[in-house]
Amino acid sequence: MLLSVRFHGGLFDRLGVVRHRALASVLIGAGFLAWGFADSLWLGVVAGALIGLGRAGGGVVWTIGSLYFAKRGDEGLYSGVHTSLTGLRGMLAPLAGLWVFENVIGRDYRSLFFLAAGMIFFSAVGHALFVRVPKREAELEPGKLS
Repeated sequence: MLLSVRFHGGLFDRLGVVRHRALASVLIGAGFLAWGFADSLWLGVVAGALIGLGRAGGGVVWTIGSLYFAKRGDEGLYSGVHTSLTGLRGMLAPLAGLWVFENVIGRDYRSLFFLAAGMIFFSAVGHALFVRVPKREAELEPGKLS
């Protein structure tokens, strides 16, 4: 994760916040999917590397992404509300996850990884839907779709 943060900084500048978040989600989802299939140490290492690479991208988006959505001067407020809601999610999600693990997937770890991968891929599709596609070719900048 730490080794790829610099790479993600440059990629963030090229892709923008939404596309970069979608890419990070795909990398994390691929890592969970690989963990679901892991039957050797090497596949586990590849899965961990994919998740670390995706988390680095998510960290970059988390750190500077609010600048793209908040009104000028309200960046601190936006970040504070976002951090508070994420903290609330961080307290409630493990309880919901435990319930799903015990009652829905029957304590099967592979199914847990497949469920996580599916949810993350679904979030990547959701992020991709927010990419603005220009209505006319005249609005296109060279190499840009959003």
